[in-house]
Amino acid sequence: MGTPGLFVPTIPEYQAFLKDIYPTYEMTYLNDISSALWNTSFHMGEVLGPILGGYLVTVIGFPFTSSIFGWLIALLAIVYFLRFFKDFFKVN
Repeated sequence: MGTPGLFVPTIPEYQAFLKDIYPTYEMTYLNDISSALWNTSFHMGEVLGPILGGYLVTVIGFPFTSSIFGWLIALLAIVYFLRFFKDFFKVN
């Protein structure tokens, strides 16, 4: 339940990305598109995660699969942290 709260701050990034691609569209339309993209990507992870995890457990075993997902989560957390706080750490 707490995971969506971590990714909700990325919605403005979706909106800025879409504003760069479609500068003539209204902001309410871009908000709808960014919400749809966010929901689609979140729920595709819910579908593909167990499939990929089950396959990896079958092929390489549980301990190594857990290590792979643990390192992947740590890497994504570092990337997200650096991207989210990039303006905070800028030196003038």
